[in-house]
Amino acid sequence: MAGVTTGVCLAPPAISASEEGFEVFGIVDASGSPTALTDEMAFRRMERAGVELTTASALISELAVNWASEDGAKLMQILVEEIMGAGH
Repeated sequence: MAGVTTGVCLAPPAISASEEGFEVFGIVDASGSPTALTDEMAFRRMERAGVELTTASALISELAVNWASEDGAKLMQILVEEIMGAGH
């Protein structure tokens, strides 16, 4: 899951889904907050609730079971674009 803001748009639904028994991954670099402290507090709340915090590139890597497959190649392209975009 991701949201526009970490503390308001990501944390509450991620915590709720986790409490309902879903395995939830909070994509921390796809959400943001006005301050680092706001992010940190949201991260702590989510972790206490059982939300697995990760990054977009880490999640993409987990989805690519076989980098040599057609799907793996597509995910590699997304990952490369993400990395290249991060430098701009």
